[in-house]
Amino acid sequence: MSLLKMDYLEKIESYLASGDCHFDFEHGTEDARIEMLEYLEKFMEISDLADKIATELIFKKGTLEALAQVKLKE
Repeated sequence: MSLLKMDYLEKIESYLASGDCHFDFEHGTEDARIEMLEYLEKFMEISDLADKIATELIFKKGTLEALAQVKLKE
């Protein structure tokens, strides 16, 4: 169902959080640095879109109430 797999997203997260991204940027060629900045810009655009969609889905009529009811029943 999902285009992306969670393990792939976790690998990206690990790469960004570990310092490897900083290292690669500092030691990369000018072309590699430009490419990295383009990737990071795309990730930010995707993140903004994901946030917008998640907000729409959560606050869609009834979804928030349904989630609240499930939490209350637990």
